[in-house]
Amino acid sequence: MGIKYMINNDIAICSQAHPKLKTFIYESNKVRSFLDLNGDPWFIANDISSFLGYRMTSDATRLLDEEEKGTQILPTAGGPQKFTTVSESGLYSLVRQVVACISCFPP
Repeated sequence: MGIKYMINNDIAICSQAHPKLKTFIYESNKVRSFLDLNGDPWFIANDISSFLGYRMTSDATRLLDEEEKGTQILPTAGGPQKFTTVSESGLYSLVRQVVACISCFPP
């Protein structure tokens, strides 16, 4: 059995099956991701929204379908933290919305 953590009434059990964050750097922007238990990639919403130019993470995630976003308690250097997450399809949805917005305002 893993270690139990309680954050805002959510219980997370950290074990070997618990997702591990991987960090990618793209054009000096940090994007953290992890694979869920099904092997599907998820991304930290704050990293994605900052990279795409959203002022607030909630501005980006409110545009997504429920299955394209979620929350996950993940280990960090300061202890477990609850993150808003975006699925791979949610990432593509956000990128398409930004591209569509940019095309509406050509230089």
